[in-house]
Amino acid sequence: MSNDLAALLVTARRGAIERAEKEYKLQCDVFDSADRKAQGATTIAGALLAADLGFVSKLTDTPSLLAIVVLLVITGALGCSVLAALWALFARDSELPATGEECGPGYRKLVSQTSVDTYATAEFELLDFVIEKLKVANHSVATVAANKAGWVHRSQQALIVAAAATIVLTILLIFNPKMLALTTTVQVAPAVVPQAASTPTAAAPATSVSPEPTSFRHAGSAAKAR
Repeated sequence: MSNDLAALLVTARRGAIERAEKEYKLQCDVFDSADRKAQGATTIAGALLAADLGFVSKLTDTPSLLAIVVLLVITGALGCSVLAALWALFARDSELPATGEECGPGYRKLVSQTSVDTYATAEFELLDFVIEKLKVANHSVATVAANKAGWVHRSQQALIVAAAATIVLTILLIFNPKMLALTTTVQVAPAVVPQAASTPTAAAPATSVSPEPTSFRHAGSAAKAR
């Protein structure tokens, strides 16, 4: 093999590696974008599901059949949206391109060559190994990213259904406010219990008898003697 042909083959392989690396970066961006959208869908649908639970907990009586159907649609759609978004976040495993450790044997074989022909052969083998690993990694991350995007799309569709059902329920309540029986918060003042008036018992006046003076007793005795 001539040196010019070997150089052309190396250039072609390096060009393939460069294109594969750009494709891998693009697929990783799609992967990250699907993750961010799934997190947003989880937050929105989870908050709406909590609000729906609080709304239903205020029902005091069985609403009309139409209201029950609409509430079931809203709750089911929000639940499906949350679950689909969480499943999109769960899908993560994908292959990686060739790491330095994996390329180590090829590099060591490359630098140990003593002739141009064997060096070119070792270089071709190393570049082909890197290309194959990039090919597998691109296919893997593209599959996972597509899976994520699909579940995020389903989550958004369920969220749209919940929003549409909420709009329908709101319009129905405008024309028929009695479709739902909701509790109203009424503050009741505590009853004042009348207390019996306590009439203090009048104490009998104390009568104090003072002893008669001695001089008066003697004068009375003298008068009786006369």
